[in-house]
Amino acid sequence: MPATEQLEQLLSSRDLVLVDVKSDPEGWPPAIQERINRLVTERTRRSGNDRIRRGLEAAKRALADLEEALDAEIGESDIDRYRRILTAVEEEGGRVSAERWYEIGRETGYSDNRALGGFFRADGGAMRIDGDERVLTDKGREYLDQYGRLG
Repeated sequence: MPATEQLEQLLSSRDLVLVDVKSDPEGWPPAIQERINRLVTERTRRSGNDRIRRGLEAAKRALADLEEALDAEIGESDIDRYRRILTAVEEEGGRVSAERWYEIGRETGYSDNRALGGFFRADGGAMRIDGDERVLTDKGREYLDQYGRLG
């Protein structure tokens, strides 16, 4: 088999072929030189994409690690805590004493009773005050229906 055909066969294979074109560039037929240039360009582009892909995967892993660290630092979200306290009141019949309200607040992560005031809003909060009792409102139940209960 002539050398040109052997070279063409090598170039068409999937194996990596290293050719020193600089040794005698005019000695190669133009079709072979063009084929070598296309192959080198394609392999260079693919290896560049592989580097980008590996870099992207490393960045994704780093971002996942950061997100995990932040979750551990922050703990339960305010929304989950909100759902948890409303669920607890609902499980007790939707009506609890003020004392029990504060206990549930502490049990669900509200360390300061003042933070519980946000549940009682004049424009229709999730809870309302009825004498010494704290009552889950229709708005509070709708919230749980929409976003789910947490126990």
